[in-house]
Amino acid sequence: MIGLVVVPTEEAFAEGLSTAELVTGRLFWGAVAVIGVCSLRRGAVPVRRTPRDHLSLLRNGLLIGWATIFLYSLALKGNDVTPVIITLVGTSAVVGFLVETCGRLRLEHLFILTAVLVALIATVLSAHNARAEVSWTLSAAVVSGAIYGLLPVLLRGRESADDLTSVGWYLAYGCVIATVLALLTTDTTISGLLEAAGNGDVILAGAVGTGLGYTLLQFGVAQGGGREPLSPAVAGILYGFEPITAILAAALWLRQPISAETMFFSCAFLMLAFSAGSVLKARVD
Repeated sequence: MIGLVVVPTEEAFAEGLSTAELVTGRLFWGAVAVIGVCSLRRGAVPVRRTPRDHLSLLRNGLLIGWATIFLYSLALKGNDVTPVIITLVGTSAVVGFLVETCGRLRLEHLFILTAVLVALIATVLSAHNARAEVSWTLSAAVVSGAIYGLLPVLLRGRESADDLTSVGWYLAYGCVIATVLALLTTDTTISGLLEAAGNGDVILAGAVGTGLGYTLLQFGVAQGGGREPLSPAVAGILYGFEPITAILAAALWLRQPISAETMFFSCAFLMLAFSAGSVLKARVD
């Protein structure tokens, strides 16, 4: 779901939306989607949060709001939309895997690390295809992707930050902060933000890519409610699917060029990913 966000994002920009309008609308609908999932969960006990917890969530909201407004805007200066998104999710995949395996790297993780690095190679090749416009500002997408990759671990600082509603809180805080930044630093107006929030592509990118995507990631990666989180190896494979999905979605629906080298490494990742189960099972047995 996170990788598929490349399609509605490209379409939204094609309709003339600014980066600020897209980002604030996406964060808004992401928060709405997460809150909607939380309201549908039966038997879930709401967690009481202290002011310290809210300060922590506000920090995460500031981080995601800044990353998506400032860094995203910088990355799009001189770069096409698709390479920026693919680079962002590719970096997020590597950082997310390293975070998940930090301090507990085992032999089988090296197999997964190889798969994730193969996905990153496909990302780099895709971002630098012959038709894409790429400049040094693409490095801003790398920093933004690193921040997204760190988000799951930021939610583990306190027990009250381990539940799904925390995702909704920091997305909501991020939306507010991104809105303030957009109004103060760009020529975006409140009416423009409201109009963008009603755009179908923005709703799709926010509700599905940001909201439901990070909801599923939180269910799998974060620990809470007596459930065990996914193993770092499985989490790493899920992270690796993000850029590969973005590359394939851009090629299928946006007619973005895909080189033979990119296709080779994308297929190599898929082969490694689908064979990872037998490798991990062999290690367990």
